[in-house]
Amino acid sequence: MAGRRYVYGFGVRDTEVVEEWLYSYPKGRRRILFERTRMALTYGATLSGERTAVERTIRIGDEEFVLPADAESAGTKTWLNLVTSALNSLMSGSSLWVDEIDVSLHPLLTAKLLTLFQNPELNPLGAP
Repeated sequence: MAGRRYVYGFGVRDTEVVEEWLYSYPKGRRRILFERTRMALTYGATLSGERTAVERTIRIGDEEFVLPADAESAGTKTWLNLVTSALNSLMSGSSLWVDEIDVSLHPLLTAKLLTLFQNPELNPLGAP
């Protein structure tokens, strides 16, 4: 590591890290060590060591399931990102704006999301 320049960066939204990267600059040229956009992780060719996949642990009752991030459907990824934002809105009483919610989210999940905002026990601050 001595004498070699490294650059680490990340991009964030209010509730999540949406991208991150690590580069080294041997001999002044950029070398990708890793890049991540949402849950998609890519390693550079020169990175050595164990490469592990990003996984999500899901608990349903007493059972726990491990799901590799690349095995999740677009709808599952949309739901998990959207419900996180919805919970933040419910806790703060702020609005949640969603564009084209029907494109990659199942209609039953869309309906469930709306019931969260309609339930006064779950939405005590009156988030619209």
